[in-house]
Amino acid sequence: MQQQFRKGDLVLVPGVVKYDQSKPESVYVDVQYQGFAVTADELKLVRPFFAVGDEAWRPAGIDGKELEKVTVLAVHDEMVWVRDESGSFASLKAVHLTRKLKPLEPEQGKATETPVVEA
Repeated sequence: MQQQFRKGDLVLVPGVVKYDQSKPESVYVDVQYQGFAVTADELKLVRPFFAVGDEAWRPAGIDGKELEKVTVLAVHDEMVWVRDESGSFASLKAVHLTRKLKPLEPEQGKATETPVVEA
């Protein structure tokens, strides 16, 4: 039986991020033939995208709290094949990997905070 939706239901619509996020105030998403912009706070990442050659980190150590650097060798649907720095291979679900973060450009018209380092 198909679910009947009711006013107020919270739903998830599969969309694909159209561009790499470069500014904190906007993420562009395509849903079928429509596109829109939202803030990153309004999105929940369902499955991260990885490309061959990407650097990523996977859980390591006994408790899984340490991170180990890996290189992406192949991707198929939600599975990612990686090689760690010792040369070992593993297949993992993409959701279990962490991507390298790039700094975002500051929002237009907002001053950036510079950390103060005491000598």
